[in-house]
Amino acid sequence: MAGHLREEAMKSTQSLVHQLAAHASETPDAAAIHGKVDGVWKTLTWAEYFAQVREVAKGLIALTACLGGEVASSCLQGNLDQAKQAITDYKDIFEPGQFFLELQENGIPEQKIANDHMQQLARDLSVPLIATNDCHYVHRRDAAAHDVLMCIQYGRPRNDPNRHRHDTDAFFAHVLRRVDWSNDLHFQTRTTIDTLDYSGDGLNQGSKVIIACAGPERRSLPTELPTSLVLPEGFRNPRVVMPGVLAVEGKPCTARHDGELSRFCRAIDAGHPLNRFTMIVLVDDAEFTARTRNNFLWVTFTRSNPASDIDGIESFIESKHWGCRGSLVIDARIKPHHAPPLIEEPEVTRRVDRLAAPGGPLAGIL
Repeated sequence: MAGHLREEAMKSTQSLVHQLAAHASETPDAAAIHGKVDGVWKTLTWAEYFAQVREVAKGLIALTACLGGEVASSCLQGNLDQAKQAITDYKDIFEPGQFFLELQENGIPEQKIANDHMQQLARDLSVPLIATNDCHYVHRRDAAAHDVLMCIQYGRPRNDPNRHRHDTDAFFAHVLRRVDWSNDLHFQTRTTIDTLDYSGDGLNQGSKVIIACAGPERRSLPTELPTSLVLPEGFRNPRVVMPGVLAVEGKPCTARHDGELSRFCRAIDAGHPLNRFTMIVLVDDAEFTARTRNNFLWVTFTRSNPASDIDGIESFIESKHWGCRGSLVIDARIKPHHAPPLIEEPEVTRRVDRLAAPGGPLAGIL
């Protein structure tokens, strides 16, 4: 049922809630969903299912999501009536004060348009606003709790050596020992998924790259810089991030395609000692990038658009397939079209800490 209803929603101009309410009103006794209740299979009618949805909604706080969300996308299409209808539907199903119109700031021109509409819709329909941006867990100390949640999700004990886990070093080591850059890279271009709207040039202009490798290990991974290392002119301060990964500082990027990535790769041949590293990342600050795993992941994968910011040593195109025979090189310098870095303001941090202190209104929550 859920998949069927989602397909209807994608084809319809009405919100998912509106269609669910319509089913409950027009065919209340028809079968809507089959599921287990207390271990027993039971069929819920549309009326029963909608009542269950409304009951569950009482305990939820709902947001309208990013540019791909129903309300924002309607705004960008200029269909404000559709946006208003969706807001009205969601406002009706959630408790007062628990449904919010979402504002984000990410440097995308379309986001400014959506934000302007959201603010006007909030005034017109008396719906509160909330400012957000995409994140998973905020602090490294939260990783253990996140790990426990994954164990619950997959139904596996934490001491199971074969369970799903987020072990950054083990993951990269497994891939980098086995990957064949001449064969294992597969690009998806002109698309929009999650952070691509931030690293790409605009909506539907981003890309993804799939690294699909398997089999026996091909190489060992270096952990130290080669002696007497000479970098191409304009590049400096190489730092080992983890086995097989090197961060190198480049000149500040002042144009979207300034040629520095290509120049770096063309200056290095197959015999250069840099080729011992499977992955090289060009960055603004190598020391910062190599300091923590979080820094490396943040810099590398939010400041690079694969289709335009990946190159390699001895790269080639063969039958529309791109690959390289040497190191893969990622340009993760800040580009002019990127949103500015999100930096905590010390005074705001202190104020939040006071609210979260024992006896404060956010104690036990933050």
